[in-house]
Amino acid sequence: MKMTFLNLRKLGLVLVAASTMAIISCGPSAEDTVAAEMQAEAPVEDLFAEEVVAEEVVAEEVMEESADAVVEDVHEHVEGDGHEH
Repeated sequence: MKMTFLNLRKLGLVLVAASTMAIISCGPSAEDTVAAEMQAEAPVEDLFAEEVVAEEVVAEEVMEESADAVVEDVHEHVEGDGHEH
């Protein structure tokens, strides 16, 4: 009787180990993998979008400053002493 109990115990451990390995080896489905990748990429894409917007704002400010400087130069040239057109 004792011999049978030990064999059943060993068989139980083997079954638990085999079922655990089978569950682990299956892994996530393709849909789960794609969903996880999309979730990981979303914050990165948001960061790039924010960076592009920031670069556009800086470029716009630089262009406005350059335009203002050109306008000031033209006004100084037109309003300068002894200069007539």
